[in-house]
Amino acid sequence: MSKRRVSSSLFVRWFWLVYLPLGLLPSAIILRLFGVLPNGTTWIIIILGIWGLLAVRLLMERRRAGLGVPPPKSTVIGIGSIAAMTGVGALLLILGMGRLTTGQGLAMTAIGGFLMLVSVTVPTFRLMDSIIRGATRLLGRSKRG
Repeated sequence: MSKRRVSSSLFVRWFWLVYLPLGLLPSAIILRLFGVLPNGTTWIIIILGIWGLLAVRLLMERRRAGLGVPPPKSTVIGIGSIAAMTGVGALLLILGMGRLTTGQGLAMTAIGGFLMLVSVTVPTFRLMDSIIRGATRLLGRSKRG
């Protein structure tokens, strides 16, 4: 395997194991405090908290050892473009809401909502693409062997 592929797969594993639980924990706590999550989800937040402690321990260990987990350029570009699309969509939506009585305001609101909707669904398309490619590789190997 090439060094780039190893670095990319390492980042993906590190993302799922460390960064995702650290991002989900504060979100879950805030949603629970505002009453969006039901009472039965408290145990999930506790599990996320324990997982978060392990993730922080991994981060400290990585920093102590001086190891880096650089994200692939494609990931940085993808996240940046989705964030930019969401920002432009939110701006258009806010500006359009102030002018709903005009045709321009309606168009700005519709375009802003569309951009925000697309920015939410695009990562799902990428995930499905990865799942389909992996399944195809698995099926291709099983037919040969």
